[in-house]
Amino acid sequence: MKAFVLLLAFVVVVPGNLYAKNHGTVSGLASPAAESGSSQEISSGYHIKGNRTATRVTLDEYIRMVIQNNNDLAVHYLDFKATQETARGEEGAFEPEFVTSYQAGEDRVRYSQEDKSSVLFAQERDAASSDFSASVQMLTPTGTTLKVLHSTRKYKDRTTYDDYDYTSKVGVEVTQPLLKGAGTAPVAQLRAALAESDEAYHLYRTEKQETVKQALMACWDLYGAMEKLKVRGESVRIARALFENNRKRAALGRMAETEVLLAEAGLNKRLAFETMADQECDAARDRVRTFVSYAQEGQPLSIDFSHADRLPDHRAEYAGSMQRAFSYRPEYQVLRHRILKENIRLKFAENQRWPQVDLKGSYGLNGLGDSVGDAGENAFHDDYRTWSVGVYFSVPLMGGIQARSQLSIAEMNKRKALLELKSLEVDVANTIHSLTGEVNSAFDQLDYLSKSSEANERLLKMVLARFNAGRTSSDEVLNREEDAIEAKEDRLDGFVQLQKSMVELRAAEGRLLVQYVGDPGAGLVGEQVAQAR
Repeated sequence: MKAFVLLLAFVVVVPGNLYAKNHGTVSGLASPAAESGSSQEISSGYHIKGNRTATRVTLDEYIRMVIQNNNDLAVHYLDFKATQETARGEEGAFEPEFVTSYQAGEDRVRYSQEDKSSVLFAQERDAASSDFSASVQMLTPTGTTLKVLHSTRKYKDRTTYDDYDYTSKVGVEVTQPLLKGAGTAPVAQLRAALAESDEAYHLYRTEKQETVKQALMACWDLYGAMEKLKVRGESVRIARALFENNRKRAALGRMAETEVLLAEAGLNKRLAFETMADQECDAARDRVRTFVSYAQEGQPLSIDFSHADRLPDHRAEYAGSMQRAFSYRPEYQVLRHRILKENIRLKFAENQRWPQVDLKGSYGLNGLGDSVGDAGENAFHDDYRTWSVGVYFSVPLMGGIQARSQLSIAEMNKRKALLELKSLEVDVANTIHSLTGEVNSAFDQLDYLSKSSEANERLLKMVLARFNAGRTSSDEVLNREEDAIEAKEDRLDGFVQLQKSMVELRAAEGRLLVQYVGDPGAGLVGEQVAQAR
């Protein structure tokens, strides 16, 4: 008994652990190891305000945190798991079923004059009986309904005899559809449920990629806000040094008071811009935390943006991007499985138009004895057989209104899925064409903006040298410094725009999950729905 309990515990616990290992928890969606990608770090990190130490992660680690902790993704993951359970439930149609029944009773009635003539003028019937039956029945994937049964009847009529008679019957009943319900029709619902589970998995991947894209956009917005804050801080430093220098010169009588006021106004203007940049940085941090479901008062988070100035190795190329889109884009997988599902349903609907023609057959052995054992043994030794073969035919008199309607719906659903695929191909082609042009344009813009920033930086240094030599005014310094800061920010905006355009292009190609979480795409489908199969 103890060994049986231990074996039962092993059977119950181990499959559950294996399922958790393969699929992860609901809150985690998937273990980091399962969705790990090659590590790629991106420019200087930032520190969260406050006393708590921030968790410092690379960009790849942050994306994996998004996939594990994002609540919206958890909802889509549960939708996928529900379709798995639906497919698993469809297998129940082929599960063998054990049916048993027992009934006991008495039958005591008075006979009429007509009944008395047929039973040697007895006055009444006083009988007792009990019936037991057991059967195992199942539906096979070919549509055959198979039933193996055994029944025993215990009967005594007290008006004629005081002992019980026992009758036993053992038999098999088979029903095979020949038209409606034949062929692949019995497994159509299961196959459609499996295709729908695959479709739901790729819908989940689609949402996962969209979430990753938005999270990356938020990260690059944060990077831009952080770098702008640094630029504004440098601007404040220059303006404050100018103000302090002018104030000292004015105190010595070597500069007019108007120059001091001009420098003070410039400093206050830049302090206001620095405050605005600081607020934009805080807002960008909050957006980044939102994707990992971190609240402001929760765990602080710091992203390591090392090597952010590293530009992509090559420019975008339309033909290569289109080829990658056909290979990786999860929307293609969604529609492929949707078309497969609608094809299965169409075939099933076509089958349902046929008349119901079923071949039915049964074979049984009968036994009679003074006990249950004798009756069962005599059934196999005595030559008392019961068999029957027949055909059941049924056809709707109005031509099958419901079946024709279901067929029309199935045809329209298949056509709809094909049109959706066509529309997706056109949309992807136009989107990738636009994004490749946008990426290459961003490369050119960044090159021009970098040269403009370098030129304004050199010009500012020249103006500062002339100012220190007393050959120009504070107004000229502030104007040149403002131009230099604006050029730096334009260059920074161009760099961030290039990175965001690259993210958009990789999303259009379907490569974000491959790049950041090592998701090989369609290769995982079989593993993800293995439990359903």
